[in-house]
Amino acid sequence: MMHMNDKLINLLLAQKAERDRLLTLPTVTREATAPLRAALSRKLIKVIMGPRRAGKSTLALQALKDRPHAYVNFEDEELKHVSGNDLIAALDKVYGPLPYCLFDEVQEFPDWETFVNKLQRRGRNVVLTASNSRLLSSEPASSLTGRHEAVSLLPFSLSEFAAARGIAGADPAISQACNQWLRSGGFPEVLLEHAGEKYLAALFDAIILRDIVGRHKVRNVLAIKSLGQLFLNSIASRFTARSLERVLHNVSFSTIERYLGYFAECYLFFTLQAFSFKARARLRSERKIFCIDNGLVFSAGFNLLGGETRALENAVFVELLRRGYVPNLSLFYAQTLNRHEIDFLLPHYPNGATLIQVAYAISSQTTLERELKSLAAAAQEFRADKLFIVTMNEEAKHSLGNRRIEIVPMWKWCMSEW
Repeated sequence: MMHMNDKLINLLLAQKAERDRLLTLPTVTREATAPLRAALSRKLIKVIMGPRRAGKSTLALQALKDRPHAYVNFEDEELKHVSGNDLIAALDKVYGPLPYCLFDEVQEFPDWETFVNKLQRRGRNVVLTASNSRLLSSEPASSLTGRHEAVSLLPFSLSEFAAARGIAGADPAISQACNQWLRSGGFPEVLLEHAGEKYLAALFDAIILRDIVGRHKVRNVLAIKSLGQLFLNSIASRFTARSLERVLHNVSFSTIERYLGYFAECYLFFTLQAFSFKARARLRSERKIFCIDNGLVFSAGFNLLGGETRALENAVFVELLRRGYVPNLSLFYAQTLNRHEIDFLLPHYPNGATLIQVAYAISSQTTLERELKSLAAAAQEFRADKLFIVTMNEEAKHSLGNRRIEIVPMWKWCMSEW
């Protein structure tokens, strides 16, 4: 009969072969690759965090490609019953004492913190990937505080999407690529392996069932799936937990709030508060819902007719996440005293706020005047000095007193520093 350690060694050998195969595949170089490679010279634990299937493993392999490293994928169910000491012993037999270790989806391994800390104390340079944003905020993970650096990875940005198609930033084809990216989203398999809406629908279900229902032992599976589907069809819309309570009938207010936390934890949906100078008012405001990827939204049958601006707004939100803005901390939406809504407010104190309005098209004079009026009111109320209207294709400049309003197409806004 095969000993447990022999089975473990055979499993690691199979994963090593899979790693070697992955290293031979053509990939798109991610924007985070160079910073991650630079971080490898530091002894801090590197943690790559982002949604499932966003390319975290590929990013790690890109950074480690020319460095000797051990590899473990913790999504294999058999590893959940292995002790950390047995795993370390098996790794040494398969790889020897290599200087680098890559552990994929480490949150799936029980007591992963003790395991990782032990390896780091032994001089290993450790890289982790995780699909759980609260991985490092849990009480057991507090032992890593000050000893790790996090790298965020989201689905392909527009520049990554364009690069994968051989399109440079100045190429006129970038506008067409932007149209495709806004509809298909940025998950790598969709672009590189031509996976379609069925793949994205299956990915959505996997995130719900594995990263939420499985991890948090959610009993009302129908309710959380229904809430997810409701959000996909209501993207960039306002809601309150009480209104959701009425729609879902048998789901309580507190349960809905808990579900919202689970969605954010696995990078699926995010909520955005209305900005106020008073913290209590922010907490009481209606929230807006956004999804991590437009492809997931359209895979659920989102109706583009009349929803072009909401789809564009969702993509702007994700781009702001990609640039490091944090919902409800450095990123809000806003409502003026006269009820004009501003899609995004970035409170850059003390240098003034940035306001971003999203409109698919402003060829209509009525639409343009409405957006300018909203920005004028909000600029004064929130002391904003940078004002943008992001459109699909239109570009212009307008003056608002001593402030300038830039009307900029989505592709140019994504590709610029602003």
